[in-house]
Amino acid sequence: MNNYSTSRIATFVLLSILLLSCKKEPLAGDDYRLQFIGNYTCIGMTHDWDDASGLNEYSVDTITLTVKNDATSNNMICVNNDTIPIDTSGYFADPHLPGYSDYVIHFFSKDSVKYYIATGALGWGHWGNYLGSK
Repeated sequence: MNNYSTSRIATFVLLSILLLSCKKEPLAGDDYRLQFIGNYTCIGMTHDWDDASGLNEYSVDTITLTVKNDATSNNMICVNNDTIPIDTSGYFADPHLPGYSDYVIHFFSKDSVKYYIATGALGWGHWGNYLGSK
């Protein structure tokens, strides 16, 4: 074996050892919101009522929640058409989110979500209480 072949083999072995010993370290700037991103199929109970018309209906409903990162912030996500803040725990609740009288979302178990919304006013309204997974 000549010196050229020996040095090529040594270089190859050294590079292989270096590459195999490297581990990917998490970046300090990793976005915690990525764990919540995805489509969730949810099933739940809804209640619609209207005192003026006599409506008082409960039903089972299936919805899809599409969760995306909000590109304009570092702590907000988009859930269908709603942009909400979310912390590392995956929980958000707000009784004053515009368009709702109550809004709660809780991500858990890496692929599951609890989702509750309510709208309405004196004499009429709608609520939906859902459980879903990716």
